[in-house]
Amino acid sequence: MKKKIYLIQPSYKDQNGKLLKGKKLYIISLTLPTLSSIIPDDWEKELCYEYFEDINFDTDASVVGISSMGYEIFRGIELADEFRKKGKKVIFGGFQSHISRDYLDSHCDSVVHGNPGLKDMTKILKDVESNTLQKNYYCKPNLNYKIDYKALDTKKVFFTPVLLNVGCYNHCDFCCISSIYNGKYYLRKFNYLVEELDYLHNSTRNIAFIDTNIYNNREYLIKLCKVMIERKYNFVWGAQCTINIGEDIETLTLMRKAGCKVLFIGLESIDQQNLNYLNKNYNADSYQQKIANIHNAGIKIAAFFI
Repeated sequence: MKKKIYLIQPSYKDQNGKLLKGKKLYIISLTLPTLSSIIPDDWEKELCYEYFEDINFDTDASVVGISSMGYEIFRGIELADEFRKKGKKVIFGGFQSHISRDYLDSHCDSVVHGNPGLKDMTKILKDVESNTLQKNYYCKPNLNYKIDYKALDTKKVFFTPVLLNVGCYNHCDFCCISSIYNGKYYLRKFNYLVEELDYLHNSTRNIAFIDTNIYNNREYLIKLCKVMIERKYNFVWGAQCTINIGEDIETLTLMRKAGCKVLFIGLESIDQQNLNYLNKNYNADSYQQKIANIHNAGIKIAAFFI
């Protein structure tokens, strides 16, 4: 078998069945650059963001990896079925694949759960070679490596994705992140993050921290902002976080100085009974003051509700 893997981020189809394609996106998944970083050196790799380019159904790769965070999984299944007809081994990964693992059973050879590192990916591909590929691989979060940003053309996205951590310390009942990480989060080693920012500083001014909650660890966030200010990156950026950051004037001030312009915050409801029902441990009566503090720091809010 040829030791080559074809990594695909599928696009979506609209309500009329038309595949969505284009030249530029507002933001994009970081999956392909991340996976590219952990493919063993003795394996070749080919990458495809389907939104930008056509699928290479004639690839000579023996393994096809498909990542899905949401309803693009339906397009991923179509691709998986086609590649399996050609004798390829198909492996799924991503949040939606984890949640839909039983549904995927007849469409792929394996599902990877969690955030694999180099050791995990080496094991999986060795199992492919020995024809002992398992139906499921459960990997502990491992993001302590430098992400391969050469796998992403920053000119094709308005905001280049950057990652500090995965998971969240909250246990909100409605959230898929809570169901996967069980109220835990995992920070990346700081030196990898700074190396990536050094690299991106030369290719783009606009970035987006795609963590579920950038405020998981206050000390880490403060350290990051101070480094961004000291190194004069001049990035314009946004991030997702929880509303309790509105209590932290010091951190908000540093974030704004470091280039933060907008925070994406899931308020979910202004009815306390609804918040309690969702196990979202925040006080709706405090929202107004916290929002005012964020605005006063010079940061806009994109609020989300259920």
